[in-house]
Amino acid sequence: MLRPRKKLTKREIKKDPFLEKLAKLEAFVRGHSKVVSYVALGVVAAVVIIVLVVNSKQRASREASGELGLAELAIARKDYDDAIVRLMGIVDKYRGTKSASIAVLLLGQCYMYKADYDNALSYYTMYMDKYKNDKFLTATAYNGIGICKEAQGDYKEAAKFYNLAAVESPYRFQKHEYLLNYAEMLLATGDVQEARNVVDNVLEDKVEYSIKERAEILVGKIKASR
Repeated sequence: MLRPRKKLTKREIKKDPFLEKLAKLEAFVRGHSKVVSYVALGVVAAVVIIVLVVNSKQRASREASGELGLAELAIARKDYDDAIVRLMGIVDKYRGTKSASIAVLLLGQCYMYKADYDNALSYYTMYMDKYKNDKFLTATAYNGIGICKEAQGDYKEAAKFYNLAAVESPYRFQKHEYLLNYAEMLLATGDVQEARNVVDNVLEDKVEYSIKERAEILVGKIKASR
């Protein structure tokens, strides 16, 4: 004889946890529709702000690149005062862009061309402190500091920064140039043997004709100094 089936209580029914959470969520949404609406609006607003910021940065970057091109044309025609005004405007107006970091380096270069080494050093140092976001540009800044130090007669400091430039440089042609600058300062400070070692290392590498010619002239100077 079949026994009547026992009626299951709510406690005995095995519940699906996902469906249970879904039901609770639905109940919450119904009971707090205003709060949910505000949260949704907040998310939408955040997305809109992010899009606007990205678009603004892209627009600023394009504008900065255009103004940087005008400054570079001024440098090409040796109108350094005009270039300085333009470059300062880029640094002030477009902070945080790649163009602003390049503008800082070009300001150092302009002042260097004007033989204003103190101002040149201040901008090269500014690049190192605030940007330093690209190996090629960082090597350029180190080399610029080296040139200024050499012009001021501080050959030991010049040698240090030329060496840093060579170490930092990601490109062979740039590295060779900076190594020869370094060798010249070693020779100027009396470290003849190390200067010869540096030049020999450059010549052992694959070098462009202009670098090879400069290195061979430097070898002649080293031999003459002994």
